[in-house]
Amino acid sequence: MDALRSFLPWNNTLYTLQNALYLVLFVLFIAAIIPFFLLIFYAHPSADDFSYAAAYRTGGLWDHVVGEYLTWKGRYFAIFVTVLFHQSGDMIVNYKYPLLLFLTSLFFALYYLVRTVFEEKASFWQTLFCTLAFGAFYIITLPRVSAALYWADGAFQYQVGSIFFLLSVASLLRLYREVNNPFLPTLTSVLFIFAAIGSTEIFMISLSTLVGLIFLHKFFILKQNRLHWSVVLAVTVSSSALLILAPGNAIRMRLASENSQQFWFSVSRSIYHGGEALINWISHPTLWFLSIVFIPVALYLFYIKGIRKDASWTRLFLILALLIGQIWISFFATWWAAANPAPWRTLNVIYLVFLVGWFFLLLEFIAVMSKNRKLVYIDRLFSIPTRVMMLTSIILLSVLLISKSHVSDAYIDLFGGGAAAYDNFMKERYASIEQQKMNAGQESAAVIVEAIKNPPRILVYTDISRDKSDWRNSGYAKYFGLSSIVTK
Repeated sequence: MDALRSFLPWNNTLYTLQNALYLVLFVLFIAAIIPFFLLIFYAHPSADDFSYAAAYRTGGLWDHVVGEYLTWKGRYFAIFVTVLFHQSGDMIVNYKYPLLLFLTSLFFALYYLVRTVFEEKASFWQTLFCTLAFGAFYIITLPRVSAALYWADGAFQYQVGSIFFLLSVASLLRLYREVNNPFLPTLTSVLFIFAAIGSTEIFMISLSTLVGLIFLHKFFILKQNRLHWSVVLAVTVSSSALLILAPGNAIRMRLASENSQQFWFSVSRSIYHGGEALINWISHPTLWFLSIVFIPVALYLFYIKGIRKDASWTRLFLILALLIGQIWISFFATWWAAANPAPWRTLNVIYLVFLVGWFFLLLEFIAVMSKNRKLVYIDRLFSIPTRVMMLTSIILLSVLLISKSHVSDAYIDLFGGGAAAYDNFMKERYASIEQQKMNAGQESAAVIVEAIKNPPRILVYTDISRDKSDWRNSGYAKYFGLSSIVTK
């Protein structure tokens, strides 16, 4: 752990306490993440999982992929992953495996991005510390945890998209730096971009904007790797067209509200809701405490390792404009398409885009402010008042990690018995459905089951109701071969 302890040089008597608190924070990040992994083993299908399972478990894989693309939505990669899962075996038995894979992959993608941002000059422990910090903060401040981590259909689109979005940003950054050997980062960039854009429209907006700006800079100003950036741009544009121009999108749009595709209505609503979300995210105290804790890490890498020597005010303001613009466009897209506020699953991915942009902005700001002022800022950074402020931030961040509702709720679900009780309840529900089907004989059974009375705080996304015509109930009925199903 020496590398982790060497964030700051020995400068004053607060050094030992500060590094001890960094180690405590490192452990707390791990402790904050663990329950979210463990809760996956208690997850069960919900929402439209049953509908897709009933539709996809038989028939040809590509027939379903093409059919869904032509008749419902253009998210080609998400469709492929969803169909592949439902044709791989029993959904209920296998449900936890993709969720576990996706959450694990998210942290690997974060590690790859952090390592790339630090130009591979940070130690393993420093990179891991920042990865855990970002990942833990993202999870514990998610707008809706269950929609991101414990609902398979949402994960197939948004969690998979998040993974490939992070990988895409890292690969684009590597390609931007790699002037002499650009083949490998070009290849990974186009593959990751194709998958990310094919998962959800939000990442299409983010990556198209990012690739377009970098292409203009590289092609016309720097005149570097023109062929490689042209290939990346071509794949980005082609992937976006494949997503947007899907025939299924037009069919789906006919079911939208009458206010959908109304420009000024969408502009006004997106400004209001996007601004409200941005204010809420920026004003979150945990974000600022984490940002302050990140400062010594960044300065260590600037001064000791020599990264980000090309930082500039121009790039700083460009990142800021890009961040605000992408958030607004993302909210605009949701209002344009559906004339409704962004659902939880969409808010989760917009929030991820915000966090990535925020820490790029923070890194650039620190680099610009400290550029060519090494002695001044080193002295200020390691002064007693500054050290006290950082110690306070570390302590407050540690307290928030322990007391933050998502973390405390996750531990309550695990050790308070809520998750286990929910798991047993759902298994009993499945058994009750099968028993009622057997009792009905050859007839298609109309089944009545118990409602979830005390759902876990984190784990459950949504459930069936007393209304047999509810789309959730209809999906359940199709999956189990029932005429109808309702709760008592």
